Amino acid sequence: MKTVSTAIGVLASTLSIGAQAGGSIGYDFRADSNSTSYNEDAALPGYQKFHLKTGRLHFKGDLNEQLKYELRWAYNKPAVDNATTATEPKNTTRDGLNNSIELANITHKMDDMFSLQMGKLNSEIGGLEGATTGADLYMVSPNYAFSAVKGLTGSNVGFNQSVGNLTYVTGVKGDIAINPEHHIYLVYANNATDAVNSGSKFNQNRGLTGLIWKGAYMEKALSAIISYHQVSPQGAATHEGNKHTFTSAGVKYDNPQVVGSFDYTTTDYTDGTTSTKDTLSSMIAKFGYKMDAWTPRLEVYSSEQKVGIGATTGTNKFMGYGAVVEYKPTADNFRYHLAYNTITAKPITGNDQVKTEIVLGARLSGDFLK
Repeated sequence: MKTVSTAIGVLASTLSIGAQAGGSIGYDFRADSNSTSYNEDAALPGYQKFHLKTGRLHFKGDLNEQLKYELRWAYNKPAVDNATTATEPKNTTRDGLNNSIELANITHKMDDMFSLQMGKLNSEIGGLEGATTGADLYMVSPNYAFSAVKGLTGSNVGFNQSVGNLTYVTGVKGDIAINPEHHIYLVYANNATDAVNSGSKFNQNRGLTGLIWKGAYMEKALSAIISYHQVSPQGAATHEGNKHTFTSAGVKYDNPQVVGSFDYTTTDYTDGTTSTKDTLSSMIAKFGYKMDAWTPRLEVYSSEQKVGIGATTGTNKFMGYGAVVEYKPTADNFRYHLAYNTITAKPITGNDQVKTEIVLGARLSGDFLK
């Protein structure tokens, strides 16, 4: 009982201090039931599970007119990277953080045209799909999460990074405000994973770079984004010519009744030893119609994975279709959602592989101080 009382006291003190400082303590919660099945050619087991898709606490506030801060903790994420091998370095050495800390930064507004952000921040990678909160994603392209590529084709073929893995990075970001509706961002951050030499000693000496433009028109009803990111992975057995390149362009229209978007994203992986390359590209379209408490939406993506590395070369093709219905019973930030997705893979060899999933759940978000 004493421990519980202490915890309640600490929470109450935190809320009181946050309220007095004019900050906010946001929460975002999404829980789902997921039922997934595959056709026989996919050779994967189906399953049903209840899981926490999103669980976040977001602390932010202003120290003064020039300085603001934020910390976002995703308590549904593991404390370390999901390493693909037992010896793969964890996401702790290079920045002292882990995947559960999504954001931890300070922003200094130096003048009306330039702000500098330092710490763990959003890399602005992946176009509109990358900019969408995970709590609003039901089906993602292979560029965002390579699980669709690896799961349905059974191979990784050289890709070891995705947009989703690089959304939050530790480094610096400059924000050049051309005007309130148009911004250019410059990002320089840590490498994609811990860099170690043959003696397992940390030796990072190159990082991730990014150049992003964001613009808004028609009183912000129309928005657009163009981005370019590059990172050369490091490791004891990694050639310095190996390189990941991410490019994206997206446009979105959103008014009180209609919302629609289109993204085109590409991810290149170049093998510096053989000068061969794998390229994954996706076109992603979404259209929704708002009807008071109801918002039905259709989603579709088409992806091609051109494999040029390894003994088996060719093109894997993916097609994804999704239908979503969201229902808000009240004016608060609470909703129910139902999504049906089907993804078809046409691998380089073999028959078509199909994944089907049904997602049913709810999301609640808000501010503890309001």
